[in-house]
Amino acid sequence: MKMRRVFFAFISLILMLSLVGCNSNLVDNNLSDATSQVESKTVSYDDIELSEKQQNSIAMLNYLAMVSQNIESSKNNRIYLEEVYSSLLNNTNPVIDEKTQGHLQTMLDIIEDYRQIQLKRDRLNYIYEQDKANSIKNAMPNPLAVLSVVESFSWQKLVATVAYTAVSSYTNYKSANDALDKQFMIDGWELDDKETENIHKNRTRTFN
Repeated sequence: MKMRRVFFAFISLILMLSLVGCNSNLVDNNLSDATSQVESKTVSYDDIELSEKQQNSIAMLNYLAMVSQNIESSKNNRIYLEEVYSSLLNNTNPVIDEKTQGHLQTMLDIIEDYRQIQLKRDRLNYIYEQDKANSIKNAMPNPLAVLSVVESFSWQKLVATVAYTAVSSYTNYKSANDALDKQFMIDGWELDDKETENIHKNRTRTFN
């Protein structure tokens, strides 16, 4: 009877050890499977390959960022603005994504605004110089009026006429110049405001 109990106890111990070993192997297998699944789903950024369109888009965005800085420092250089505008306009071969195309179009609009502002400044300066020259011409006294006084052989009338003509010419010239300067300043302010708006647009809207 005692031998039977010892035998059954020995058998029970063997069964318990077998169950513990099986459970340990099961846990190890499950952990190994889970690790394999995580590793299979983990993607390294080094393994990501960009498409040609994505590469072109990144290159174009970098170029536009450089252009954005350059045109702000050279906004009064019409030759440079025209060269950059033509370069961007003709550079249509690389395929870029829709968002980058939007940035490109925005940059073209900004450059065109700078070109138009500078063109208007040049025209404004030209008109101002022409009006200045005309104001001098218009302020000159009428020689026929002076000759008519000289023919009268009246020195008193001649002196009075010359003095009046000189004062009148100076007054007219000063009045005309003051009006020209005021209008030139107002027109210049309007262009300054447009240029400020364009600078703001260049800084805030280019890559939004």
